[in-house]
Amino acid sequence: MTTICYRDGVLAADTAVNAGDMTVGTTVKIARAPDGTIGGAAGPLGITTKFLRWLQDGMIGEPPSGKEVQLMWVTPDGKVWANDGDGAYEMVHAYCAIGTGYRMAMGAMAFGATAREAVEVCCDLDHSTRRPITELALS
Repeated sequence: MTTICYRDGVLAADTAVNAGDMTVGTTVKIARAPDGTIGGAAGPLGITTKFLRWLQDGMIGEPPSGKEVQLMWVTPDGKVWANDGDGAYEMVHAYCAIGTGYRMAMGAMAFGATAREAVEVCCDLDHSTRRPITELALS
């Protein structure tokens, strides 16, 4: 899957593309909407791509979702939203993470890591999280 982290106005993500237990390439998993919302998706490339297009096209209608994907987006006012297939909900916490490395990332951020540093930790420890890392900041 992947690891995507948000903290202090910054969204960071790895870029690994996995097929089973193999890393087979890279792709960008985060994007910005015209209104400044930033977001990312962890899961199969098809629905990840649909979500990123939904963001880039202005977030019209409901975000694409499915049981096999985790979505996170942050609005310009700093509200963090997630959707794990059962609908969107606000995540009220100082920092958030989704994907296979989310537990490690949350632990790293609990000890002060930035979003990027938390993804770096996961690149070293999570089997599905790999460099390079991309990041976006709220405008």
